[in-house]
Amino acid sequence: MNPAARRARAIRSLLTGLAVAGAVAAAGLTIYLIVAGTNLRVWIVLWIVSVALLFGQVVRQKRDVGLILLAASWVATSSWQLVSEVAHDHHWAANQVSVIGSVGSWVRWAMLACIAVGIAIDIKSGSLTWPPWRPSSSD
Repeated sequence: MNPAARRARAIRSLLTGLAVAGAVAAAGLTIYLIVAGTNLRVWIVLWIVSVALLFGQVVRQKRDVGLILLAASWVATSSWQLVSEVAHDHHWAANQVSVIGSVGSWVRWAMLACIAVGIAIDIKSGSLTWPPWRPSSSD
């Protein structure tokens, strides 16, 4: 076996090991959040996952604009929920919590607009079919 093939195999096995360790850690974290987690911890994890999904879609060579918009809406929603949970956990003043609630309604409408535009773009590009039982162009 030549050195390049050995190096590629070593890198592949390292990445596989890291993926398995990450899956085990994610499963453990999920069980922990279900059993003992608070809303704040859940929103922290969801924010990290949504940012990772958005980052992963933005840096890909073949970008899916619909999925980018969906991930952006998840980032906005989880960010808003995270700030809201911090406000409630730390007992912020009522006027500050009221502002967070007002901003939250705008975030919700922006999220729904991003989802609608993302779905429309995916249907138009053929990667999402409507009605769902109709075969897509890639099938």
